[in-house]
This record gives sequence, C-alpha cells and structure tokens, in this order.
Amino acid sequence: MIDFLVIILMVIALVLFVLSRYQLGRTTKSMAAHNYAQELYNRVSKAHGAGKTKEEIIAMMKKDYGLDEDEAEYIYHRTPDIQKEDKS
Repeated sequence: MIDFLVIILMVIALVLFVLSRYQLGRTTKSMAAHNYAQELYNRVSKAHGAGKTKEEIIAMMKKDYGLDEDEAEYIYHRTPDIQKEDKS
C-alpha cells in the first residue's frame, strides 16, 4: 500500500516538473519577444534623438528588421519618445 502511494507521489512530482519546464519555456519565449520589442523601441528613440526623420527611421526598421511599411509606422508611433512629442 505504501509503495503504491510513493509511486503515485513520484508520478505527480514528474508531471509537475514537466509542466514547470513547459511554463519556463513559454516564459523564456515571451521575454525574448519583449526584449526584441524593447530593442526596436530603443533604436527608434536613439535614431529620433540623433535627428533622423520619420522616413529615415521607418526605412531603417524596414531594412534592419524586415518590417513592412504598416508595421514600421505602428512601431514608430508606439515609441514613447515619439508619443511625447506628438502630444505636445
């Protein structure tokens, strides 16, 4: 009887371990996507601070990141520095 309970507990521990590894993989992918977006926003902010025009920044995003026109325009307007400037 005790052996049966130990086996069940070991199976439960194995299932929990596998699920935790799965969740860790999902979290890692999510963080990588976040870091990619943050890097993109930082480059747009840096280029904007260097005095580049909107068209130059969008062309840079299209070339370096393989974005199309609409995606680059969206990222450009979502950048915090650009949003502050648009409001004022």
